[in-house]
Amino acid sequence: MKAVIYTRDDSEYELISRVISTNNNGFEVFRAPLDGHGHYSVSYDIAAVAIDGAEGMEIILELSDRNPDTKMIWITNDRHFAGMAIRKHISGFIVRPYHEVALSSAIDDAVKQCSGSGTWHFAAKRK
Repeated sequence: MKAVIYTRDDSEYELISRVISTNNNGFEVFRAPLDGHGHYSVSYDIAAVAIDGAEGMEIILELSDRNPDTKMIWITNDRHFAGMAIRKHISGFIVRPYHEVALSSAIDDAVKQCSGSGTWHFAAKRK
């Protein structure tokens, strides 16, 4: 399985990468280049977008449109983006400052969704 991390902060990249790798053997973790050119041609199982403001939202929107099966974790400083996260079916929405426990939980949930062992429940239609 493959994961990609969008962040400008080296220490945040290290933290997210470590949590993904520690909790999930066999994941290849990549860092997306943030050079102004959209690099969306490769699809990933999980994407962690740790970019604040409108730029982070643009990345989330582009990723969700191009790769709807990718499970996304959105880390931002603006809790008001939660509505957009719900509409785009984001796997995890984390507001800064955050604890490693919240990150680990969001990643675990995303991995479960990727492997089909998540806790999705669908109500049966009543007659």
